[in-house]
Amino acid sequence: RKAFSSEYQFHFDFFTLDLNEEYSAMFGGVLTDQTRFTVHAVQRILSLYRRVRPDSLVLIGHSMGGMIAKGLFLEPDFPTHAVHLVVTLATPHSPVVLTDPLLQDYYRRVSPHWPPPGGNVTVISLGGGIKDLVVRSGLTLSDQADISALTTAVPEVWMSVDHLCILWCKQLVLVLVRALFDCVDTKTLQITRDAHLRLEVFRYHLLERSAGKRYHEAVHPPEVTLPSNADWFELAITNYEDSKPRRVPLHMLAHLRPSNAPEDTLAVATTNHKARDWLFACRQITSVNGKRFCPTVENLSNLGRIAPARFSKHKVAIVSTRDLRLRGHNYVVIRMPPSDEPSSVRYDMFSSTSRTLTVALPRWYFPFQATTLLEATPPHALFYTLDLPQL
Repeated sequence: RKAFSSEYQFHFDFFTLDLNEEYSAMFGGVLTDQTRFTVHAVQRILSLYRRVRPDSLVLIGHSMGGMIAKGLFLEPDFPTHAVHLVVTLATPHSPVVLTDPLLQDYYRRVSPHWPPPGGNVTVISLGGGIKDLVVRSGLTLSDQADISALTTAVPEVWMSVDHLCILWCKQLVLVLVRALFDCVDTKTLQITRDAHLRLEVFRYHLLERSAGKRYHEAVHPPEVTLPSNADWFELAITNYEDSKPRRVPLHMLAHLRPSNAPEDTLAVATTNHKARDWLFACRQITSVNGKRFCPTVENLSNLGRIAPARFSKHKVAIVSTRDLRLRGHNYVVIRMPPSDEPSSVRYDMFSSTSRTLTVALPRWYFPFQATTLLEATPPHALFYTLDLPQL
């Protein structure tokens, strides 16, 4: 549907393997047969392309299918050179329950040889979170994966899904499809061989989305030239909020505290902010006809993240003002574009030490009780860090 509804000159061919719903997580005796069956299925699929044979395959494995995908790389007749991307969904990278020696043997054979030596494979592992009662979250996290994440942390998903729902959760499907399309090399119409680009694309969509739905349209230039004819005003306070409607761009100049000041962190939150580049650092102010502004600024918009919101679009950014000071910057510039919709911006400059709460987790043998961490937050406070040292 994305290929037909968008301006793409290519599409993906999807094939699904039915492993007969065998309980491979409980009985390891079927894993080798399933792996061999998958090898033959892939060979059969490739034989369908008689004129132009694809040289890039994407393997997406659900549950134990993710382990089967990893086991394919041990098969001598599997075209491992054509696989550049493996995505596992709710896959237990360690056994959920070790019920027999065959299951243990399969894991022992696969894990030491993964990732394959000399390979150019990007591995993505996603878990469903607390709603997955079959495979707990810790088993979906893998040191062998380039990215391991839970669906609760994926932008525009932000929720837990059960073991089967992770396959058809629309929000997650859209995120993965966008990432796959962004990984296509438009010259070869195959998955790009640039492993760094593949990793950056999936990191953007799964963890660090700062702007639009396409990775290549969300690249932030390192420096930006700002206009002098916009509205500019300076802020020398640590907290500020603005929700006024505006017809012209608004630029706020927030003074950074000295390097030895306790305020070492800046939190910025916006609502209905549609500009891609909106947060900057400024070294020196220029004055023209009495107006003070920053003509050239360093772009910090890549530090922003879209945030969960019920009705409107939210962006947040956390910036170390101490690091900016050490790099010679004196101001942070927040740009608000014209908007007919209600929009707002809030910023909060604070000491990271005073906003860190250390939480002692309850012991399992004590009854769980509600605990008040903080009676009240300071006015206009945006950000706190919870430190859980016992995890």
